[in-house]
Amino acid sequence: MHVVIVGAGIAGLSTALGLARRGVRVSVLERRETPFGGASGLNAAIFRPLEAQKMMTALARRNGELLDELLGHRTAWLDARGLVFTGETRTLRALEVEAARAGLRSRSWRGAELTAHLPALTGGRWPEGLWLAAGGVIDLHRVARALEQECRRLGVEVACTSEVTGLASWRGGRWAISTKGAPERLADALVLAAGAHSARLGELAGSSMQLRVFKRTLALLQPDDASLAHVVWDVTTETYFRAESGGVLASPCDEDPCGPDATASVTQDALATLGQKLKPVAPELAKSTVRRAWAGLRTFSNDELPVIGLDPDVPSLFWCAGLAGAGMTTGVALGDLAATAVLGARVPPSLAARRFSTAPRRRVRP
Repeated sequence: MHVVIVGAGIAGLSTALGLARRGVRVSVLERRETPFGGASGLNAAIFRPLEAQKMMTALARRNGELLDELLGHRTAWLDARGLVFTGETRTLRALEVEAARAGLRSRSWRGAELTAHLPALTGGRWPEGLWLAAGGVIDLHRVARALEQECRRLGVEVACTSEVTGLASWRGGRWAISTKGAPERLADALVLAAGAHSARLGELAGSSMQLRVFKRTLALLQPDDASLAHVVWDVTTETYFRAESGGVLASPCDEDPCGPDATASVTQDALATLGQKLKPVAPELAKSTVRRAWAGLRTFSNDELPVIGLDPDVPSLFWCAGLAGAGMTTGVALGDLAATAVLGARVPPSLAARRFSTAPRRRVRP
């Protein structure tokens, strides 16, 4: 069996690794010059081990286990400086219950205790925060290098500067893949893990899968005091920030609709939104000078959960896409899940690509 995967970001390389470990011949095609050149390399690298959805929390746990296995130890890929959720009390209580259920070590910090740990929150609106010991910052470069090296060691072909220009299937699902300046490749199965370009490629392959692409802004701020011991994620305003390179890296979690080829330019409106969202959380930080800013593309399904597994309408076409803003926290686990789907395993219904089937259901006669 030969599987071709389009995309060498966190989704594509993780799917390739999962397949190669199970004895499958794999080729990965990447349009850029290096792996992790798109969204996988343009994010805040935050490991957020707790989500409102139990499925995503479980995936984060599995993601950590797989990275531990790949790199040998958690400290090899994670700076576990801790993550603090802030926001409305009702939301924090729900997260605290979910943290206990998931077995995550947490603690509620209130009032002076909160600002003692995080002086940047002084004067902010929220009287408490929820600290998670397992949260932190991922070493993107080390993860990317480890994934690529392990894939190559297992015989995976990783072909960069290989932009897909044509996809055709025949004989019940075999694929012919055309790329610029290279001979046509044949495959028994095709996996689309190309981030913002996945939906366009899906259409080329005959799929009706819909994905939405947004630009998300990141800014490196230079406050008067850049000391920040933990990652902070405000779940009410949906903004996050953490220490980085002597400053503070922050995002307003903005969602500016765009196409897959959109430039990474940053608008003044996005920076203004960041300031507005930071003001009630960390008033002094909101006054900071912007040292540098950039944008990355984030891809969402219509229900904002990942799209994994066999396409509902096209034989031998598989997906590992729509990772939204959770790619670094869950991407390795999702890739491994996609690999098992290629080999026939069932995907949880809430993640399975088949949930977006456009085919009419057959009426079963009594």
